[in-house]
Amino acid sequence: MYRITRISLLLAVPLVLSSCFISHSIPIEIVRPGEIEIPGNINNIVILNRSLITVSDSILADTVIEMETIPEYMYNVASTSTVRNLAETITKIPSRISAYPENVLETLPEDSIYVKPVFSVNDLLEINLEPDVNGLISLDYLSITDSLVLDVNYHFSSGVFIPSFVAGIHRRITAIWRFYDLNESELIDEYVSRKLLLFFSPNSEWDVFSATNFLLTDVNFIKEIYEETGWNTGYGYARRIIPVFTPEERTIYSGKYIWLRRSFKYMVNNKWKEAEDLLLTYCRHENPMKAAAAFFNLGFISEMESDLQLARFYVEMSLKKHPTAKARAYHQILEKRIEEKPRIDELLVF
Repeated sequence: MYRITRISLLLAVPLVLSSCFISHSIPIEIVRPGEIEIPGNINNIVILNRSLITVSDSILADTVIEMETIPEYMYNVASTSTVRNLAETITKIPSRISAYPENVLETLPEDSIYVKPVFSVNDLLEINLEPDVNGLISLDYLSITDSLVLDVNYHFSSGVFIPSFVAGIHRRITAIWRFYDLNESELIDEYVSRKLLLFFSPNSEWDVFSATNFLLTDVNFIKEIYEETGWNTGYGYARRIIPVFTPEERTIYSGKYIWLRRSFKYMVNNKWKEAEDLLLTYCRHENPMKAAAAFFNLGFISEMESDLQLARFYVEMSLKKHPTAKARAYHQILEKRIEEKPRIDELLVF
């Protein structure tokens, strides 16, 4: 079975609630469905990059990139990274839809950045694709706009405050995606994605010029953030069309009583059965608050084991024993996940 919930980090942030129960916030990852429904007859996708721009031959021939040519060259780095990361993200998820890296195609570079027109039926018929390909995703526009930002820190030395500067890039990314059903030769999704990213230099400098100069001249750093730009943009569209792991947090009871601390330790060490057996012994406790805490944590264990129906039952029992805002909020989360599960199951391949 493909687990649709997992602990992303064994790092918990302690919280103290008004009831004196100690709680910890645990980062987890859950599978969320895509934003749109993909027709059931689409399972093999080609990704077409139509956003490349022309780069001079001298840049392509040189091993050292001249600074004045970086914007053009790096734009194509981001563009290529975008479509390849979309393909890789789709491939990593065991869904009925595949988009292998070899299914990434590119059109000839253009002299300028502009929104490409929608493919007509004849255009789609003329694209030379393998017979089993029945979906086409096209990146038709990519815009990257940067502005410099400065973070100033002050250090007290010899009786005075001395400033130091860390420079960063505030990046605005706009991408236009189109998804075609090749079985019906029709457009099924047209989406404009907008994203803001912030990149900071790893170095702190004592003057503004030195701080900004690194961002503008270090080719390795510049290439790295353009590749990161592509990863974020490609992953963003993958989240729209297929189920992907999404980071969330769950706050569970972890202390005040020895049995709670022990069950929490079991959970963060992935000893779910031991934690479950211990908590079940306290579900019948005469103190309703203790019983409610045990039921609540059993709900979390069931969610981590992908049994959402049982998780909801345990949280409902927690609410009956001792209703809290925390349990009501968790119940709503589980209701939403149960509602989403059929859409996830329709795409995932176990």
